[in-house]
Amino acid sequence: MGDAHVFEGNRLSLHYRLGDVDVPALSDIDFQIEAGKFTCLAGPSGSGKSTLLNLLGLIEPMQKGNLLYFGTPVAALSEKQMNHIRRHEIGFVFQNFYLIDVLTAEENVEYFLSRQGIPAAERTKAAGRALEWVGLSDHRGKRPQQMSGGQRQRVAIARALAKRPKVILADEPTANLDSKTGLSVLELLRKACSEQGHSVIMASHDLQAIGLADRVIRLRDGRRAEDV
Repeated sequence: MGDAHVFEGNRLSLHYRLGDVDVPALSDIDFQIEAGKFTCLAGPSGSGKSTLLNLLGLIEPMQKGNLLYFGTPVAALSEKQMNHIRRHEIGFVFQNFYLIDVLTAEENVEYFLSRQGIPAAERTKAAGRALEWVGLSDHRGKRPQQMSGGQRQRVAIARALAKRPKVILADEPTANLDSKTGLSVLELLRKACSEQGHSVIMASHDLQAIGLADRVIRLRDGRRAEDV
């Protein structure tokens, strides 16, 4: 993957406007995130961790500071280049799963591969591999409403893994799961690092997630707290 750091940030700041009030979501934070590791952005609600994750996912536009993606300044990327990175190099996992109800597990995984222009036969193979890896081969024909929350999150992880991204960004992936199911999801994400070499960056206040991470970057009120 080239550069030893998947992301580097220098004095990153982002503010929102709520009426006449200026709300600082992030304030002059510096960080480095090592490639191939499981990194947790930890902090309470309102600490800025989801905002930072959106910046890393090239979803939130840059306002102030510098952000490097594998050594390349994000500010120098064209919209076409950013779209390519979002579509091909970054996999997203969210707390609400965002599966399509009328599609089966296999079809949910295949649908996002089809948007990359991957041929049908190759999509089917990739979806099958990903669902097998997350332990859902026997559930590939089920729709989301026929599966538990943990199974749906596994489908979401399979969807992210199927395109073989460089980076997986997970935003509170265990928030809607019980602790036992959440732990199994976290262990799956950790295996994505150790077995498949993905860089996993997760925003969470889950103590289990913090305990499993290779590195924890703590945020409080939009600023860096202690760093483990």
